[in-house]
Amino acid sequence: MFSFLSEKGVTSLTQKSLIVSVFYANLSSMNSDSLNFRKALSTDAEALSLLINSAYRGDSARKGWTHEAELVGGLRTTPEELNDIISTPGEWFLVAEGGGGIVGAVHVKDEGMGLYFGMLAVSPVLQNRKLGSGLMDEITRIGRSLKKSYLRIAVIHLRQELISYYERKGFHLTGTSEPFPE
Repeated sequence: MFSFLSEKGVTSLTQKSLIVSVFYANLSSMNSDSLNFRKALSTDAEALSLLINSAYRGDSARKGWTHEAELVGGLRTTPEELNDIISTPGEWFLVAEGGGGIVGAVHVKDEGMGLYFGMLAVSPVLQNRKLGSGLMDEITRIGRSLKKSYLRIAVIHLRQELISYYERKGFHLTGTSEPFPE
Protein backbone atom coordinates (compact mmCIF):
# COMPACT_ATOMS: atom_id res chain seq x y z
CA MET A 1 0.00 0.00 0.00
CA PHE A 2 1.26 3.45 -0.91
CA SER A 3 0.11 6.91 0.05
CA PHE A 4 -0.65 9.50 -2.61
CA LEU A 5 -0.73 13.14 -1.51
CA SER A 6 -3.03 15.47 -3.37
CA GLU A 7 -4.91 18.71 -2.75
CA LYS A 8 -7.67 16.59 -1.19
CA GLY A 9 -5.31 14.99 1.34
CA VAL A 10 -3.82 11.52 1.53
CA THR A 11 -5.30 8.77 -0.63
CA SER A 12 -4.29 5.15 -0.21
CA LEU A 13 -3.21 3.38 -3.35
CA THR A 14 -2.16 -0.13 -4.11
CA GLN A 15 0.77 -0.63 -6.44
CA LYS A 16 -1.73 -1.65 -9.11
CA SER A 17 -3.29 1.85 -8.96
CA LEU A 18 -0.14 3.49 -10.33
CA ILE A 19 0.98 3.13 -13.91
CA VAL A 20 4.25 4.01 -15.52
CA SER A 21 4.65 5.50 -18.96
CA VAL A 22 7.19 3.84 -21.20
CA PHE A 23 9.81 5.82 -23.14
CA TYR A 24 12.30 4.82 -25.83
CA ALA A 25 15.28 6.68 -27.26
CA ASN A 26 17.28 5.82 -30.34
CA LEU A 27 20.92 5.43 -29.26
CA SER A 28 22.29 7.16 -32.33
CA SER A 29 20.84 10.53 -31.21
CA MET A 30 22.39 10.82 -27.72
CA ASN A 31 25.72 12.23 -26.47
CA SER A 32 27.98 10.81 -23.77
CA ASP A 33 30.65 12.24 -21.48
CA SER A 34 33.65 10.54 -19.96
CA LEU A 35 33.07 10.08 -16.20
CA ASN A 36 34.24 7.51 -13.63
CA PHE A 37 31.75 4.66 -13.44
CA ARG A 38 31.77 1.01 -12.42
CA LYS A 39 29.40 -1.88 -11.94
CA ALA A 40 28.10 -2.26 -8.41
CA LEU A 41 29.32 -5.09 -6.21
CA SER A 42 27.25 -6.91 -3.61
CA THR A 43 29.23 -4.99 -0.99
CA ASP A 44 27.67 -1.77 -2.39
CA ALA A 45 24.08 -2.83 -1.66
CA GLU A 46 23.75 -0.98 1.66
CA ALA A 47 25.20 2.27 0.27
CA LEU A 48 23.06 1.96 -2.87
CA SER A 49 19.94 1.42 -0.80
CA LEU A 50 20.65 4.54 1.25
CA LEU A 51 21.31 6.59 -1.90
CA ILE A 52 18.24 5.38 -3.80
CA ASN A 53 15.87 5.77 -0.85
CA SER A 54 17.22 9.27 -0.10
CA ALA A 55 16.73 10.31 -3.73
CA TYR A 56 13.21 8.91 -4.15
CA ARG A 57 11.37 9.01 -0.85
CA GLY A 58 11.10 10.87 2.44
CA ASP A 59 12.25 14.28 3.56
CA SER A 60 15.77 13.89 2.15
CA ALA A 61 14.32 13.44 -1.35
CA ARG A 62 12.66 16.85 -1.16
CA LYS A 63 16.13 18.45 -1.38
CA GLY A 64 16.38 17.29 -5.00
CA TRP A 65 14.61 18.67 -8.06
CA THR A 66 12.49 15.56 -8.61
CA HIS A 67 11.34 12.75 -6.34
CA GLU A 68 8.44 10.44 -5.43
CA ALA A 69 8.12 11.72 -1.85
CA GLU A 70 4.76 13.38 -2.62
CA LEU A 71 3.42 10.33 -4.45
CA VAL A 72 4.60 7.15 -2.75
CA GLY A 73 5.58 6.37 0.84
CA GLY A 74 7.83 3.70 2.28
CA LEU A 75 11.18 2.49 1.05
CA ARG A 76 11.98 2.49 -2.67
CA THR A 77 14.26 -0.54 -2.27
CA THR A 78 16.25 -2.61 0.19
CA PRO A 79 19.81 -3.97 0.22
CA GLU A 80 18.35 -7.45 -0.32
CA GLU A 81 16.45 -6.38 -3.45
CA LEU A 82 19.56 -4.68 -4.78
CA ASN A 83 21.70 -7.76 -4.15
CA ASP A 84 19.14 -9.80 -6.12
CA ILE A 85 19.52 -7.41 -9.06
CA ILE A 86 23.32 -7.34 -8.80
CA SER A 87 23.46 -11.15 -8.84
CA THR A 88 21.03 -11.57 -11.78
CA PRO A 89 22.71 -12.26 -15.14
CA GLY A 90 22.01 -9.48 -17.64
CA GLU A 91 21.27 -6.91 -14.92
CA TRP A 92 23.53 -4.58 -12.99
CA PHE A 93 23.76 -1.26 -11.22
CA LEU A 94 25.99 1.34 -12.79
CA VAL A 95 27.59 3.36 -9.99
CA ALA A 96 29.01 6.89 -10.18
CA GLU A 97 31.58 7.68 -7.53
CA GLY A 98 32.81 11.06 -6.39
CA GLY A 99 34.31 12.56 -3.28
CA GLY A 100 35.18 9.12 -1.96
CA GLY A 101 31.68 7.64 -2.14
CA ILE A 102 28.75 6.66 -4.32
CA VAL A 103 26.94 9.78 -5.55
CA GLY A 104 24.73 8.25 -8.23
CA ALA A 105 23.53 4.93 -9.57
CA VAL A 106 21.16 3.39 -12.08
CA HIS A 107 19.72 -0.09 -12.61
CA VAL A 108 20.45 -1.45 -16.11
CA LYS A 109 18.89 -4.54 -17.68
CA ASP A 110 19.76 -6.14 -21.00
CA GLU A 111 16.61 -6.62 -23.12
CA GLY A 112 18.25 -8.20 -26.14
CA MET A 113 17.99 -5.44 -28.76
CA GLY A 114 18.14 -2.67 -26.14
CA LEU A 115 18.76 -1.72 -22.54
CA TYR A 116 16.20 -0.90 -19.88
CA PHE A 117 17.28 1.50 -17.18
CA GLY A 118 15.49 2.57 -14.03
CA MET A 119 15.88 3.56 -10.43
CA LEU A 120 18.24 6.30 -11.61
CA ALA A 121 19.31 8.07 -8.43
CA VAL A 122 21.59 10.97 -7.64
CA SER A 123 22.22 12.23 -4.12
CA PRO A 124 19.56 14.93 -3.59
CA VAL A 125 22.15 17.50 -2.47
CA LEU A 126 24.16 16.91 -5.66
CA GLN A 127 21.29 17.11 -8.15
CA ASN A 128 21.31 19.81 -10.86
CA ARG A 129 25.03 19.19 -11.46
CA LYS A 130 24.61 16.94 -14.55
CA LEU A 131 25.30 13.71 -12.62
CA GLY A 132 22.04 12.15 -13.84
CA SER A 133 22.90 13.19 -17.39
CA GLY A 134 26.34 11.65 -16.91
CA LEU A 135 24.77 8.35 -15.85
CA MET A 136 22.50 8.42 -18.90
CA ASP A 137 25.45 9.25 -21.16
CA GLU A 138 27.36 6.27 -19.76
CA ILE A 139 24.37 3.97 -20.33
CA THR A 140 24.26 5.28 -23.89
CA ARG A 141 27.97 4.54 -24.34
CA ILE A 142 27.51 1.03 -22.95
CA GLY A 143 24.49 0.45 -25.17
CA ARG A 144 26.39 1.48 -28.25
CA SER A 145 29.39 -0.68 -27.32
CA LEU A 146 27.03 -3.65 -26.92
CA LYS A 147 25.43 -2.85 -30.31
CA LYS A 148 22.02 -2.13 -28.74
CA SER A 149 19.48 -0.13 -30.71
CA TYR A 150 17.47 1.54 -27.94
CA LEU A 151 17.21 2.60 -24.31
CA ARG A 152 13.95 2.14 -22.45
CA ILE A 153 12.72 3.65 -19.20
CA ALA A 154 9.37 3.65 -17.40
CA VAL A 155 8.27 6.71 -15.39
CA ILE A 156 5.28 7.15 -13.06
CA HIS A 157 2.72 8.98 -15.18
CA LEU A 158 2.15 11.62 -12.47
CA ARG A 159 5.77 12.85 -12.59
CA GLN A 160 5.38 15.38 -15.40
CA GLU A 161 8.67 17.16 -14.62
CA LEU A 162 10.52 13.88 -15.12
CA ILE A 163 8.61 13.01 -18.28
CA SER A 164 9.56 16.43 -19.68
CA TYR A 165 13.20 15.85 -18.70
CA TYR A 166 13.39 12.56 -20.60
CA GLU A 167 11.66 14.09 -23.62
CA ARG A 168 14.33 16.83 -23.65
CA LYS A 169 16.94 14.03 -23.55
CA GLY A 170 15.57 12.55 -26.78
CA PHE A 171 13.15 9.97 -25.39
CA HIS A 172 9.61 9.72 -26.69
CA LEU A 173 6.48 8.20 -25.21
CA THR A 174 5.56 4.84 -26.69
CA GLY A 175 1.87 5.07 -25.80
CA THR A 176 2.16 1.95 -23.66
CA SER A 177 2.09 1.66 -19.91
CA GLU A 178 3.08 -0.90 -17.31
CA PRO A 179 1.90 -1.54 -13.76
CA PHE A 180 3.95 0.05 -11.01
CA PRO A 181 6.68 -2.41 -9.98
CA GLU A 182 6.11 -4.34 -6.79
